[in-house]
Amino acid sequence: MLRDDAYRERYQQARAKCLEALAVKFLERLLPGATVGRNLFYPTPDGSLAETDALLLFDRYLFIIEAKAGGMRPSARRGAPLALKEAFGRIIEEAFVQSGRVREYILSRGEAIFTDKSGEPAFVVKKSEIDEVFFVNPTLP
Repeated sequence: MLRDDAYRERYQQARAKCLEALAVKFLERLLPGATVGRNLFYPTPDGSLAETDALLLFDRYLFIIEAKAGGMRPSARRGAPLALKEAFGRIIEEAFVQSGRVREYILSRGEAIFTDKSGEPAFVVKKSEIDEVFFVNPTLP
């Protein structure tokens, strides 16, 4: 039997994956013909790899999708305004910061190459071929 903390962690991961899948599914329906890459990796300035949930390229528009599902303290669940603000703020900020890192990676080079988990190139974004970058950050507290 899993410990309580391990169960919560697996539950949060499952919520985040479900949220991510639904966000991508709905955007694909809204933007037929878009090119989609999910669970992509890219190098960070310190040489490590970071993951982005999904990229969606439609015409000359790039959508960076970072879905977040986080837990709330009991006081937030009871509706305490400050606790709710802290819970939502933390989750939204984390997704926004991650999206910003992906955007910076793309804009810092002519051609940004994203790989799959095996390290094979899976999605390429050419800076010259995009006009706008949008962050899509669905959240579940």
